[in-house]
Amino acid sequence: MTGKKALPANLFVRQMTVSVKRLLLMSALFCSAFILNPSSSYRIDKVTDRGTLRVIGIAGPTTFLPHGEDGVRGLQYELLRKFAEELQLTLIIKQAPNAEAVVNALRVGDADIGITGLASRDPRLKTLLLSSPYLQEKQQLIGRNNATPSQTPDIAVSKNSIAQQQLKLREPTANIMAIRHATPDELLIKLEEGSADYAVVNETEFEARRAAFPDLKTKEVLSEIKLAWALRPQDQHLLKLANY
Repeated sequence: MTGKKALPANLFVRQMTVSVKRLLLMSALFCSAFILNPSSSYRIDKVTDRGTLRVIGIAGPTTFLPHGEDGVRGLQYELLRKFAEELQLTLIIKQAPNAEAVVNALRVGDADIGITGLASRDPRLKTLLLSSPYLQEKQQLIGRNNATPSQTPDIAVSKNSIAQQQLKLREPTANIMAIRHATPDELLIKLEEGSADYAVVNETEFEARRAAFPDLKTKEVLSEIKLAWALRPQDQHLLKLANY
C-alpha cells in the first residue's frame, strides 16, 4: 500500500451538512462586521497592517485540496478567499503535514486561522479558540472485509485524540495503538497491511479514500463530531467576527 495517494473525491461536497450559500453568507457577514467597525482596537489590526490573511491547514476533503501548480480548491478555500478579498488582503494558505503542526503554528503566531480537521472536543485544541462549527462529521471504526472479530483487537488511532480517550472507556479489552501525528492515510495503511484490526477515521476522510482501499469498510459509527476553525487565544475579536 506504500505510495498510495488519497483520491480527491466529489463526495466531499455531498458530505457537507451546511450549505454553500449559508457559509458564503457567514463570510459576507464576517466581512461586513469588520467594515462597520474599522476602529476595533484588537489584534485584527495587525492582520490588516500586514496585508495578508495567513491560514494553515491540512489538505483533505473537509478542508481544501491541492489544485494545479501552487493552487488549492475547496469550500474552505472559497470562504477564505472571499473574506480576504473583502478586506483587501492577500490570502496565504500553507499546507501542514498534520494537525499538531497547525496547532503549533497558531501558538507561535505563524498563522491567523488554522484548519485542523480535528473534532472540536479534541484535547489538542483546548488551548485555542474555536469558531462555530462549519461541518458535522462522524468518527467511524474502519475494518477489513471478512475479518474475524477479535476479543482483544488492535485499534489504530491518532495519539492524544478524543477518539483515543473514548476508546479506552468503550473498548477496555482492546489494544489502543496511539500513533503520533497520524494522518488518515497512515491509519488506513496500517489497517490494510494487517498491523491493526481497526482504525478510527472520519466518514468524509474515508469516503474520499475508499477507492484506494477497496478491502476496507465501515464497521461502526463511534460518535458524531463537529469541525471548526481554530484561532489563537488572543484573537477574541477575530473569533467574534467569525461567529457573527
